Amino acid sequence: MKHIEKSFVFTLLLSVLVCLSNCNQGKSKEREELEKGIAMANEECPIKVDGIGIMESMVLSGNTLTYNFSLDEEMSPTDNEAAMHKRMLNNALANERKSLLMFEKYGISLRYVFTSPSGKQAVVNISDKEIVDALNSNVSPSDAADDILQSELSSTKSQLPIDMGNGMTITDIILDDEVLIYVCTIDETTNRFSTDNFDRVQAKLAIKQDLGTPDASKQALLKNLINTKRELIYRYIGSKSGEKLDIVINLNDLREITKQQGI
Repeated sequence: MKHIEKSFVFTLLLSVLVCLSNCNQGKSKEREELEKGIAMANEECPIKVDGIGIMESMVLSGNTLTYNFSLDEEMSPTDNEAAMHKRMLNNALANERKSLLMFEKYGISLRYVFTSPSGKQAVVNISDKEIVDALNSNVSPSDAADDILQSELSSTKSQLPIDMGNGMTITDIILDDEVLIYVCTIDETTNRFSTDNFDRVQAKLAIKQDLGTPDASKQALLKNLINTKRELIYRYIGSKSGEKLDIVINLNDLREITKQQGI
């Protein structure tokens, strides 16, 4: 299930309900507020997520909120329910505490149903007690975000090299305490590459514009980088010349992008 890891689908599933925080418009009963918020979010379904699949619906039954998701690809053996459970909670702690606080307030348990093209399902349950325990734990948003990035790195590196088209291939991904680096090799048999003539300003602008698109995976990446105080670097290397060029998206850039996105 490489695209689920790559796209941080779990943040999408939780953040879809951010509208709940804005749905209190004089309703006297909390349950009515909750149901209204879910109805509002359901109006956006089905939601197509490139490279993953479709979020079909959200269903509130009793005190359990179920997310139904159809996947584009079959699940890999590493995508067991225990691992998925941990990733979802960590993502929620890192990026969606506001949502978790609402779920805690309403006594809501969460259930995620992922269905692959063959019909195979993975079901992940997060009880209301687990939500309370997670909120009361000593896991900081920074620690949770770091765990997510480490997990993402491990999964994505197993897929390398990744052909990005136009003669560019991601050959390595490096994560240290201060930076996340995507290493991209440029095929110089089909592309001219020179650090002297490379338009760094335009390249950085294009990257920032791409990161600023309304995509849940990119929003989650930005949040996790900011929470862990890491910069993002795109490192381009010529396949023949070995020339190297770094385009740095620093923390101020990342914060600027998230501010423009309103996240």
